[in-house]
Amino acid sequence: MFHKKTEAAMPLAFMLLALVTFIYTLRIPRDDGMFLKLIAGIMFVSAAGILYFTLKEKKNTVNLEGVDVRKVVITVVILALYTVSLKWIGYIAATFVLGVFTIRFLNYKFWPAIIGFSALVTVLSFGVFQVLLGVPLPAPFFL
Repeated sequence: MFHKKTEAAMPLAFMLLALVTFIYTLRIPRDDGMFLKLIAGIMFVSAAGILYFTLKEKKNTVNLEGVDVRKVVITVVILALYTVSLKWIGYIAATFVLGVFTIRFLNYKFWPAIIGFSALVTVLSFGVFQVLLGVPLPAPFFL
């Protein structure tokens, strides 16, 4: 039972974070805060689903054999750098570089495919967020 309590802590923490975020967005004007409200709602529902399945499980086994901790740490550091770099190099450049790194980090070596797929993902995500949803994305510092 101890493991279930431990595993339930993560979704409960995310549910609490989603609630705090949603309450915070109530102070933001309706149109400006809608995206954050949507993210908070999705996060709450996802965490509630994880909590449900965690508590429903009869037996829980976690197998960490074969996990490369070095790769996990590198990935977290790169995602943190991506987040920090968004403000000064902008969404398009940061997302493209993240795509190139991620694909190359997965040991793909064919550079035309790496560049092409990274560009495609960047353009599609920019189109969805900026054009379709009207979400303001960070521009480079020189614009």
